[in-house]
Amino acid sequence: MGYNAQLRNIDPAFAACAVQVELERVAESYGARQDIPDTVFSECTQLVLSKFSGLGANEIREAYRMKAAGELESIPKGRGEMWGGSFNADQLGAVLTAYMEQRRKALGAYLRHKQEEMEAAEKARIKQRQQEAFDREFPALIAKMQENAKDWRDCPFWLFEAAWKRGLIRLEPGEKESILEDARQLARLEAQNAYAEAEEAGGLGVFRMRELRKAIEDEKSIEARARTIARQITLYRKIVITK
Repeated sequence: MGYNAQLRNIDPAFAACAVQVELERVAESYGARQDIPDTVFSECTQLVLSKFSGLGANEIREAYRMKAAGELESIPKGRGEMWGGSFNADQLGAVLTAYMEQRRKALGAYLRHKQEEMEAAEKARIKQRQQEAFDREFPALIAKMQENAKDWRDCPFWLFEAAWKRGLIRLEPGEKESILEDARQLARLEAQNAYAEAEEAGGLGVFRMRELRKAIEDEKSIEARARTIARQITLYRKIVITK
């Protein structure tokens, strides 16, 4: 609240009035037992406006609350107390200086948090715009795939999720498993063909050939590739062929 209502950013007359009101309340609540001369209040007000104008008026009271709770750790010994119940500029300055030191840490964390919120909101807006653009283009993307796809390899796998969500794909019981099994065989065949072609071409080196050979036996990679192929097969069978 204080950061968003800094004294330097509001009307000077209003700022001075707000500071005076807070100083009177703070002095009365936190130890002043003597009448405070107008000259002292005036000097204290000018001290706040000139040296602590980055504060909000409400933070004066917060500073004294933190002092009373023992949360201000950097007040020099012998300062910050209303000795004999006397409120003065030196005591006020000591409290606000200690408060400012801890405030900087909290304000830094607050500003970082606000920046992160702004960045997250901007990312969300970008994502929303991208989604809206994709939604507009989706029918044309499907039509283009239907017109140009000669087999499953011509079907962009990334269209599967959108097509599924829009109810364009319906699978019979057991059909998902059947498609995935076909995809596994194709994925394994791809790996075998890649190795055979490299072996025939030669010149790839022992290390590369070893990697290609390993890919044939890597069940996790085969399964991952099979799931991608399964999406492409499904698009081809359910949307391209049945158009």
